[in-house]
Amino acid sequence: MRLTNDFNLDVLLGFDLVLGPYLETIDENINEFESTSESEYRERIRQLGIDREDTEMENHILKLQIILFRRVMRYSFVTFLYSSLDDFVMRLCEDHAKKHCQTDFVSNQEWRRKPVMKRFKEYLDKAVSWPRSLPEELVVPMADLADIRNCIVHCSGFIDRLRSVAKRKKLIGLDWPGYEIVHGQIVLDKEFCKESMSRVRSFLNQVRPILLTQKGLSD
Repeated sequence: MRLTNDFNLDVLLGFDLVLGPYLETIDENINEFESTSESEYRERIRQLGIDREDTEMENHILKLQIILFRRVMRYSFVTFLYSSLDDFVMRLCEDHAKKHCQTDFVSNQEWRRKPVMKRFKEYLDKAVSWPRSLPEELVVPMADLADIRNCIVHCSGFIDRLRSVAKRKKLIGLDWPGYEIVHGQIVLDKEFCKESMSRVRSFLNQVRPILLTQKGLSD
């Protein structure tokens, strides 16, 4: 459902009033979980049948539980962020198509199922005849985010489960703040979440003027 008729305002709502507080809530939940796990969760661990005398195993499970909780919370943020990017880019194209009476370009289901960047580039090529390539500093981070999101969604963050060797090598070599591979699995911290949100915001704010200044083919 559309919130307003102003894309800039919707970006403000989406990032500053939703995604920003959502990220803060995630970090608050992580901090609360870690601070209460020592007392509250030890009993839950013992209910799994761990011998109360086996403190080494108990500590190991507690540590693992904290790591998994962080991972799940930050993975959820990245998937939500990517979904927001997908929605905003789709709306950019739909708004331009409606304005220039060429909605047939955005009604094709095959086009709508394509990855975000391929979909946007194809719209520029077909509906606007955009003669230039988008700047790499905008495109590459979005492609990186897509690869991270896809590995999380389809492989639970384990890069060795990816079929594409090229994708595995790319994810291993990615240089993002707060991003690393630990025991073959993607690990993200708060810095990565903040950086990824900043880059998505920058992308949207810079590509929107492209469609605002380009006439449609039917004009």
